[in-house]
Amino acid sequence: MKVIELRHLEENEANFAVNEIECLGFVTMQKESLQATYSNITEIVEQQQSVFEALWNKAIPAETRILKIEKDIDPEFLEVISDRKKATEIYIELTKSVEKEALVLFAIVKL
Repeated sequence: MKVIELRHLEENEANFAVNEIECLGFVTMQKESLQATYSNITEIVEQQQSVFEALWNKAIPAETRILKIEKDIDPEFLEVISDRKKATEIYIELTKSVEKEALVLFAIVKL
């Protein structure tokens, strides 16, 4: 019996399969028909392998995700916020939620 490693990735809508020599991608259902792309072109297979590795490295083990669902724990995430207004709003909400003590570190740009 083979053992596989299964992982979970939040908000993923990619559909493809890739091995060492071929890839099948972008499978979609349209009006009861299945559409997919297939390639055994080395460069395309390598590109799909790279995409797979990037997604795989971001994913968490399925067992971890299942335990979080069972214990009703929100998934962890990291988000880079470039919008100054949105970042300020989040900062204000976080400071309002402090019940006892908070440690804050700000970076200052010296001109």
